[in-house]
Amino acid sequence: SKNVVKQLEAEELLLKVEDYKHTVPYSDRGKVPVEPLISTQWFVKIRPLADRALESLDQHHSPVFIPERWTKVYRDWLVKLKDWCISRQLWWGHQIPAWYVVSETNGTITSETPFIVAHHEAEAKKKALAKFGENVKLEQDSDVLDTWFSSGLWPFSTMGWPDQTKDLKTYYPTTTLVTGFDIIFFWVARMTMMARHFTGQMPFKSVYIHGLVRDENNKKMSKSANNGIDPLILIDKYGTDAVRYTLVREVAGAGQDIRLEYNRKTDESASVEASRNFANKLWNAARFVMLNLDGKTPEELGQPTVEALELCDRWILSRFHQVVRQTRDHLDAYGLGEAAKGLYEFIWGDFCDWYIELVKSRLRQDAKSPSRVVAQQTLAYVLEGILKLLHPFMPHITEEIWHTLTQKSGEVLALQPYPIEYLDGQTGEQELQTTETELLNDNKSTDNQGALSDEPDSQSPRSGTALSMGKEISNQSLAVLSKLPELSKTLFENYKQPMIAAGLVVGGIIALNILTAFVGAINRISLVSTSLELIGLGYAIWFVSRYVLKAENRQELSEEIQSIKTEIFGKEETQQSSELKKIESKMGIIDGNIKQGEDIKDIEDIKDIEQREVKTDRNISSIGNTQSSISPSSLIDSELEQRFELLIGTIRTIRNLRAEAEIKPGVTAPVILQSSNSEERQILEAGIAYIKDLGKVNQLSITPALDQELKNTMAGVVGTVEVLIPLTGVVDVDALRAKLEKNLGKVEAEVKSLSGRLGNKNFVSKAPEAVVKGAQEALAEAKKQESILRDRLNRL
Repeated sequence: SKNVVKQLEAEELLLKVEDYKHTVPYSDRGKVPVEPLISTQWFVKIRPLADRALESLDQHHSPVFIPERWTKVYRDWLVKLKDWCISRQLWWGHQIPAWYVVSETNGTITSETPFIVAHHEAEAKKKALAKFGENVKLEQDSDVLDTWFSSGLWPFSTMGWPDQTKDLKTYYPTTTLVTGFDIIFFWVARMTMMARHFTGQMPFKSVYIHGLVRDENNKKMSKSANNGIDPLILIDKYGTDAVRYTLVREVAGAGQDIRLEYNRKTDESASVEASRNFANKLWNAARFVMLNLDGKTPEELGQPTVEALELCDRWILSRFHQVVRQTRDHLDAYGLGEAAKGLYEFIWGDFCDWYIELVKSRLRQDAKSPSRVVAQQTLAYVLEGILKLLHPFMPHITEEIWHTLTQKSGEVLALQPYPIEYLDGQTGEQELQTTETELLNDNKSTDNQGALSDEPDSQSPRSGTALSMGKEISNQSLAVLSKLPELSKTLFENYKQPMIAAGLVVGGIIALNILTAFVGAINRISLVSTSLELIGLGYAIWFVSRYVLKAENRQELSEEIQSIKTEIFGKEETQQSSELKKIESKMGIIDGNIKQGEDIKDIEDIKDIEQREVKTDRNISSIGNTQSSISPSSLIDSELEQRFELLIGTIRTIRNLRAEAEIKPGVTAPVILQSSNSEERQILEAGIAYIKDLGKVNQLSITPALDQELKNTMAGVVGTVEVLIPLTGVVDVDALRAKLEKNLGKVEAEVKSLSGRLGNKNFVSKAPEAVVKGAQEALAEAKKQESILRDRLNRL
């Protein structure tokens, strides 16, 4: 800088010299000043690359960003891009493929030194010899390529590009890139620009931008801030699945950041502990189920027939397939957190807390009891489905349980088809295969390093799997062909009338074309067309006078048309549908809804009616049985789920009231359910067995109105149903009341004391903030307890 000043003074260009202050940036990692250094740098002319990427985005909406808001960030970056400096003074990376001809500048690199760009040194040498002669000397630029330049080539360079390899044809472009928002400009944009330029394609269809895992104070974790959370500590304490599931479940919406709860003093996390408890819940539930399957696998047990399903079986199957649909929808929309939460609620709540409890009494029945067998089949079916649904979120525990449940030692859960909800005309066997499985089936066998090879490796387990699958497909094909005549006959017998109708339609169309051609030919003959028109007019007059003018003639015409229609298409109402209507009428159900004013008095009557209903339709068979298809209505029933919620709410209210009244677990109690709504009463009547079993009720009364006011009763409400537990003879009401009053007195005294302390200005102003906050929290808790105790006394 001093030399610059001297030069300016010599040329009389310097006005004055003065000190000035400026900001010197410091390296966050190195903690040293960062000052600019002017040197020779290599640049990439960016506009041609950026414009091609912009064209793909604006004209073809490629790639698609999830969440959508990141599309604008990506586009703005492409619009504002300047020429890209790709020189980096680092000790690692791809060295810039430029060679300076130092022999032209006395063996040193200067701003005047000519250079040669080539693919490799030999090519550079060849070019230099041709241009500068035999005594040329080269020196490669010591700078390396920007990391993002090298990584921008990753999607296709790793597949063997520029050679047109099998890997490149198979796996490029890929489907989804998963990355963080902080490298959209550094990496995502570089990849799209490079790929569009070199291959003419976008490297991926969609870009899922995930959030960041922030620390307990919601700050971004970094080495410099020293606020990182070591996952290995959490894994050692809670398990891998618990940590993995927590990170997925906490995401609220695609691409949202999450805050990981963590106590640095104890190395504990409340959120990860909750996931560990969930894993324990699943393990214990699976253990209970397997202990009650008599050592059989789901495959050995088979699947229950629809007519054998009881009310709670239908409910859990409906809930299961609703959750399957919900989970797949969330995953398709990248709602990983929502999918994880939905599975948590279903597994912990519906399956473990309710269904298993509802079937315990059936599992205690005789080993040959049909009800027990159906409960076993349903438990095994739903448990295996749960393990498949949860596997991507908790792979280790689900794999372990699945192997124990199915006893399939040669298979892995990760390669099983992911469950799908039942669709029209489908059975449980028609499930979507995973992408990995499809690739293994459709592409060449791979060697141990994962490279595609022309010849299958006989020693490779994958090639063995492919061969066995090919053999199985061949055997199945031969079996189908051998049964083709029988299948054709069965098809004709089952669909005789529709096939006849279709044949008549086709034949009619052919006949109409022939007739049209015939009439056209006749029409060209003189006088014939006029005669035909007169004949047609005469017939029309006759038809109107014969069938249209009089009411009885119109009725006769209608009957003839209906007769022809019945002959072709069959009767609109078969004996089967007539029988179904009779059963629905007896059940008091119209279009799936229970009619008002009709009560079903006995749970056994309902079971009997349900069995008779299903027997009328022989097309409905076992769940997931490939021999018959099951309509969606037989599995997913939203109305049934809503009705069942009333039963669950009623049982929960009874349990809460028992706890408040301090009724001992082993003591049964009478319960009165009062509702003026006849539909609610019918639902409660249908679930009498469940209410008595789980509510520990010895006498249950369901009534539209109370005959008289009841005393010494605990009361609660669910929906419009009032739940009453008379306490006389069940507990000592006077002793209970005295205990509640004593506890209330203590709490009232505590509220008065805390209110007085917090009402003292000196205490609030002089006491430490933590002490004041503790007193406020204690007062809030005391007031809550006071409210609960007063409410219990009022209920008495």
